[in-house]
Amino acid sequence: MKSAERLAGLLVAAAFLAGTAVSALPKPSWQTGEALTASDLNGNFQNLENRVATLEAHPTREVVFLKDVRSTGTNGGQAAGSTWVQRSLNTLENPSAYSWVTLNGNQFTLSPGTYEILAFVPSHWVNRAQARLRNLTDATTTLLSSSGLLSEREGVDGQASITAANTLMGAFKVTGATKTFQIESIVQIPSAEDWTLGHASAFGVQEVYTQVRLARTGP
Repeated sequence: MKSAERLAGLLVAAAFLAGTAVSALPKPSWQTGEALTASDLNGNFQNLENRVATLEAHPTREVVFLKDVRSTGTNGGQAAGSTWVQRSLNTLENPSAYSWVTLNGNQFTLSPGTYEILAFVPSHWVNRAQARLRNLTDATTTLLSSSGLLSEREGVDGQASITAANTLMGAFKVTGATKTFQIESIVQIPSAEDWTLGHASAFGVQEVYTQVRLARTGP
C-alpha cells in the first residue's frame, strides 16, 4: 500500500507543477489501508494527461514588442487636428519568430487567439490626450487608454512643456479570422510641430516613442 501512496503523491505533485489545483483531481489522496482502485488510478492519469496536453499546446505566454523607433534627434510626429490619428509602429521585436503577429505600415495583424496588451502612447504639450486600440478589420474600438491632462499648454500659469504618455492595457480575443489593428491617439490642442507625438531626447542614441507589449495567452 505504500507504493500506491507514493504513486498517488507523484500524481498530485505532477498536477501541482502543471499549474492546476490539487483539489481538482478526481481523488487527490488515500488513507493508510485504503484500497487503490483501477477507477481512481485511471481517473487521475486521464486528468493529468489532459493537463499536460493543454500545457504542450500553450506552454508559456508568447510575448512580442512593437515600437516606434527613430534615429537620434528625430521627433515623434505631428497631430495637426483634433481627431484620432494613427501612431507609428515600425519595429517588431519577435526573437522567437511567432507566426501569430505581423507588422506592416504601422498596423499589426493577429491570428485568432486570446491576447493581453500593455502600451505607452506619448504626446508632448497637448493638454488632454487619450489613446485607443483600433480594430481596422471590424471598424471597432477594442480598448481605450487611461484619460488625463498630460501637460499644460495654454491659459495656465507656467505652461509646462512636457512629454507624457497615456497607458493602454487590457485583454481581448480575436475570433474567426486574422484581424488588423493599429494604435491611435487624440489630443486636445493639435499642432503642426513634429514634436506633438513625442519630443526627441537627442542623446546620440535611438529615440523610442509608442511602445506596445503584446502577449498571446491562449486560443
